[in-house]
Amino acid sequence: MVTNKRRLETSESNPGLSNNYIDVDFEKGTVVNVHGYRATVSIEPQDADANANGFIAVYVLPGGVIQNTDLPLNIGQLGNEDWAPYLWGATLWAASNQTPYLWEFAPKTSRNIQSGGRIVLLVDVSGISAGLVSLNTLQTMFTSNVN
Repeated sequence: MVTNKRRLETSESNPGLSNNYIDVDFEKGTVVNVHGYRATVSIEPQDADANANGFIAVYVLPGGVIQNTDLPLNIGQLGNEDWAPYLWGATLWAASNQTPYLWEFAPKTSRNIQSGGRIVLLVDVSGISAGLVSLNTLQTMFTSNVN
């Protein structure tokens, strides 16, 4: 029997200088097809005249094999071929207090998530001139059981 669901995951934080992992976990015992996935990320330095930069990546990871701390921590590691099978989308970002950054990711492809797998939205804040960074994320998707 195919079970269809709609999921919504949100996150709000003030990360400063760190990597932020926003996970969507899937149940063990079922293979799930994710379609209609959409991720939105809003980034803005809080201090006046502050600048920040980094990268955003969306990974589809198998259950229990790769931990968040194993993922690339800088843009130089992102291009490593070992991550290519798991990377669904990525972008570089730069923002200032006067010009916040907004990223929308809406791929036209779907992904099968293996039993216990997860989608990880990684927002890297690797440089900021002053203060903290406001970060808001939204992920929405449709899922249906494959088995």
